Amino acid sequence: MPPEDDVLVKFLRHAAYGPPGDLLIVTRCRRGRVDEVAEIASLLGADNVRCRHGEQIEFFGRRVLLCNDDEPIRLRGMTLAGALITADAQLEQRFEDELRHRCIKPGAPIFRA
Repeated sequence: MPPEDDVLVKFLRHAAYGPPGDLLIVTRCRRGRVDEVAEIASLLGADNVRCRHGEQIEFFGRRVLLCNDDEPIRLRGMTLAGALITADAQLEQRFEDELRHRCIKPGAPIFRA
């Protein structure tokens, strides 16, 4: 189990107990997405993580959208309950600004690994 101060653990705790709504995980590349999902599954148990259409997963009854930093999904119109940006992700300032505007629910943080 990772240390309590691990960013992923904080993100998962937020997913379990934070405000309702969709979440977003941004990684450097498709392989990074696979690694992140595998780590989440190892922490929560594979039976508790469902893959949906390759672009999203589900855990704790929440939809978690996945995107790479080189092919960001369109954020306009979305309202997110939180986001996780992995350590290797390199976001353009415009994308980060838009992400901050999408995480507008009270208690909707952006976690950066």
